[in-house]
Amino acid sequence: MLAECGLPTIRHRIYARAALAMARYLKSRPNSTLAAHLRHGFQRPPNTRPDGDWVHAMADAARALGVADLVRCDPDLAVPDHFPPPPWAPKTFQVILPSLTHPKQQLPALLHQESLATIAPLSTPATRLYFTDGSAGENGKSGSAFVSGALQRSLRLPDNSSAFQAELVALLSALHHACESPVPEIHLFIDSLSALHSLNATTFKDNVQLLSSTHHQLLILYRLNSDVFLHWVPSHVGLSGNERADEAARIASTAPEVTFPLLPSYAQIKSSVNRAALQASQLLLNDAMEHGSRSATWYITATRQTPHLHLSRFTPPVVRQLVRLRLGFHCFTQILGDDPPPVLPCFAEPQNPLSTTCSTAQHPTQFAI
Repeated sequence: MLAECGLPTIRHRIYARAALAMARYLKSRPNSTLAAHLRHGFQRPPNTRPDGDWVHAMADAARALGVADLVRCDPDLAVPDHFPPPPWAPKTFQVILPSLTHPKQQLPALLHQESLATIAPLSTPATRLYFTDGSAGENGKSGSAFVSGALQRSLRLPDNSSAFQAELVALLSALHHACESPVPEIHLFIDSLSALHSLNATTFKDNVQLLSSTHHQLLILYRLNSDVFLHWVPSHVGLSGNERADEAARIASTAPEVTFPLLPSYAQIKSSVNRAALQASQLLLNDAMEHGSRSATWYITATRQTPHLHLSRFTPPVVRQLVRLRLGFHCFTQILGDDPPPVLPCFAEPQNPLSTTCSTAQHPTQFAI
């Protein structure tokens, strides 16, 4: 049932929690005494039997899942010149989230007209406009880009960088360019609400180096007497600048070499560790089947090794019935190799057809979902 629900075993869940706790501590407090002990634990050989050393056990947990290198990644600290501003300090930038008359699900032409009406008055000789965008494909390739008039710059990010990180890198690279030749007003247009909301925070729990670097560039522009405005614009509605940035980021993601090194976020580490725990549990299931486990063989036969169901949109009673149908309950004879019992004809309409199918089907795997 753990495999059916997509859950790792208890042992691998404990391994994952230990590895994640170690990763969070090493990323946030790399210079502490405990961090030194945790790193030293990886230098010792794996335990063959428990020795009562929990630091050594945590290192073994990460090694058991194959995520030791990921857990020991470089610390994610704020840039040296960044300090959280006091509550009374003035804002170094403004985030503008216009209330669109039409929701984003409406026709792109309507959103295009509203966005143009917002952008057109901002284009003056004393201002500079940037359009930024990030791309994170399903193949794990990521890139970022910004355009400003005829200028276009793009960056290739490390594999498996998130779309959120790609959007922030695009914004950061545009701010770097703005600092090289500041103007009185700078307007940056971005289609990621999550990136804009994250910049409103004064303390960061993840992507600390990336967010603090962005805030530092905003502070530099503020000291250069440049007013910075961050605008949200809808994506894929035909805005020329946004479409150019999107295409440049997509092309940058296909470049062979990384041009902007980036630390993995804690969210990425967590996803990778949990995925490793689930894969380790699946290997246990496959090993049990190879050694003749009847329960494992039954499960593999009933589900044809297809992925588990995602039934969050159904009510619990329907979920129970679909899982019973998928697993072929009351049909063990087929798996055991015996002849299935004959099915008696039924001329009356059953009250619960799905349960009737589960209990009388001769070949349940034909109904596997």
